[in-house]
Amino acid sequence: MTKIKSIFSLIILLIFFFSCKEEMNKYDRPDWLAGKVYTQILDQPELSTFASCIEKTGYDKVLDISGSYTVFAPSNDAFNKYFTENTAYSSVDDIPLAVLEELIKYHVVQNPWSKIQLRSLDVFGWIDTLDLNNNEPKGFKRETLFREPNRKYGWDTYVKNSKTSPLLVDTLSASRFRRVLTDSRKYVPVFYQEYFNIYDLQKEDYSFYFDRPFDSSDDIYFAGAKIVSEEISAENGFVYIIDRVVEPLKNAYELLEETRSGRSYSDFLEIINLYPNFEYDREATFDQPGADQGLDVDSLFNLSFPQLTFDVTSERTSAPRGTYGLPSNVTIRYHHGLMAPTNEAFQNFVNEYIKIPNGWGSFSGTPDVIKKIVANSYMSVNTIYPTDFEKGFYNGEKDLVY
Repeated sequence: MTKIKSIFSLIILLIFFFSCKEEMNKYDRPDWLAGKVYTQILDQPELSTFASCIEKTGYDKVLDISGSYTVFAPSNDAFNKYFTENTAYSSVDDIPLAVLEELIKYHVVQNPWSKIQLRSLDVFGWIDTLDLNNNEPKGFKRETLFREPNRKYGWDTYVKNSKTSPLLVDTLSASRFRRVLTDSRKYVPVFYQEYFNIYDLQKEDYSFYFDRPFDSSDDIYFAGAKIVSEEISAENGFVYIIDRVVEPLKNAYELLEETRSGRSYSDFLEIINLYPNFEYDREATFDQPGADQGLDVDSLFNLSFPQLTFDVTSERTSAPRGTYGLPSNVTIRYHHGLMAPTNEAFQNFVNEYIKIPNGWGSFSGTPDVIKKIVANSYMSVNTIYPTDFEKGFYNGEKDLVY
């Protein structure tokens, strides 16, 4: 009898053991479940260069641990093209770590986006063909992980209309500085046929800005790079292979600071610099590391240009005046435009319209209202494409421009 009880107890124990094992196996990772985005990138031989970039920056741990992302991954051929065209670097090892981190962050977009979703969003969410207020995919931009560091601006003051006003000046000649808070991560434009259809644009409009053809109505472009793969599904997002490395796009102010092909825009930038507005951001200032311990930190300011058509240093964009009922952040839909005159073109304008008999003698001698009109005449609250010059568009002064 004792022997029978022992055998019976052993059988019960074995049943209990195997049932527990089966219960635990329920929580094992299924073989069919796709890996996270970095793991999926590692599985693509043509993404080995991009994978090494991710590892060098430590973002392999970020992309495979938490969060959901869409990664636009340049192929090995894309990197070869990048190194051929970029004389500063001949390999990944030549790229400074800080620059490499910027590149990685700019190729990673918040949230998972399928190809259908990339072509079907607006500021109110997913489009609905039956909703007349939200039936067009005007949301063509997506937020990346890349955020510019807070920037230091030189500033001074000048007297305008018997009132002392701030003035932006070159940091090399400035005696006073203000650290400006970057208002947002950078956004990247995604182009697709529906976007062109909505705004009555041509594929050549894309080519004008990105110096390449828009090949097919089925294609999707990540700024200047073409998606050349199907969706690569991951547990926490999607991966797309693209055919070019995309450097972060600059904002309007950064573009005006550059000299391109020997052409400078510094004269026009001097007008822009007349209209800054600094607003102290107490919360951001005291959110800085060490501030709560009494350590010295820079005061942070928000910089805007309320007298101009749009804020030229801002990563976020604003809805046109007169639009109502929109969310607070409409950056995914709206993009601003700027037609910047070169110094030569601007001086020709001054000679023809300012330096005239009984005129003001110089542009600096013109009234403030004239300066603002000139600045806003070159700006538009909407994107400016070559097609817009044919159809006509409104500048910041509400003049119709052809």
